[in-house]
Amino acid sequence: MSYMKFFIFQVILFCVILVTNVFTDKYLGRPFTLVDLTAVLISAPIFIGVFILINKLYKTYTSINLKIKIALSITAFISAFIVLVLLENIWFNITGFQIFS
Repeated sequence: MSYMKFFIFQVILFCVILVTNVFTDKYLGRPFTLVDLTAVLISAPIFIGVFILINKLYKTYTSINLKIKIALSITAFISAFIVLVLLENIWFNITGFQIFS
């Protein structure tokens, strides 16, 4: 059961990281402007918060072996990507507009 909870927490946290990256990526460009600085200032606390949560998550699951944590994290990253792609496809089929463009 602890493996499943760890996996679900990792999927949620990776989804947050991927969505934040997708939405802030279009604002970051070659000439560093005020818009780029604003995007960094908005996304940096989100990334820091997620990495703090991941660190706390790793500490609470000390019974899980490190190799298993790494394997579950890689699987969770792939699963988070698949979940976001499925959500994008469902949203596009319903509304005709893309969420992540």
